[in-house]
Amino acid sequence: MIKEVKNIKNIIFPKVSNRLSKILVLVDGSESSMNALELAVDLAATYGSKICIINIVPTYHLYSWLMAPGDAFCHESLFIQTDVLKEMEEEARSILISTLTLVQSIGIESYAIMGKGHPASEIVRIANQENVDLIVIGNTKSNIFTRLILGNVIHSIIRKAPCPILIVKRDKTHEDNK
Repeated sequence: MIKEVKNIKNIIFPKVSNRLSKILVLVDGSESSMNALELAVDLAATYGSKICIINIVPTYHLYSWLMAPGDAFCHESLFIQTDVLKEMEEEARSILISTLTLVQSIGIESYAIMGKGHPASEIVRIANQENVDLIVIGNTKSNIFTRLILGNVIHSIIRKAPCPILIVKRDKTHEDNK
């Protein structure tokens, strides 16, 4: 066993920085997304990476995510009304602007994109479009319904993403005491 450990010293690993030039991080204003952003900024500072900050505005109600496309129950009433959608877009824009300002003030090259549609599909689409090397997503403590929805989104991203995904677990210091 000791001989094997000594032989590891002779292995040359490729530089991570060559493969980590662009990091995509999903922000939504939550504490978990800010934890993901913090880690993405640390990685970008360490490896000289750019950060693509995204926020996804869902264009239809949460419960429609569970339905298969073309389902007999899919109906126009599942889509979010225009006035509510505009409010959601404005909130997303505000989150993106404040996050982008924060990251750029630290000195990290970054830009922001607001996606619209199904979160998993949009995250994968943007990751492909922007040719990112890593996706960073925060994970939150939630009820069973939210876990079902978000778990479905995260699993879909894992299956379809063009690159590795880093899921940043929530801070356990004060959440687990509840």
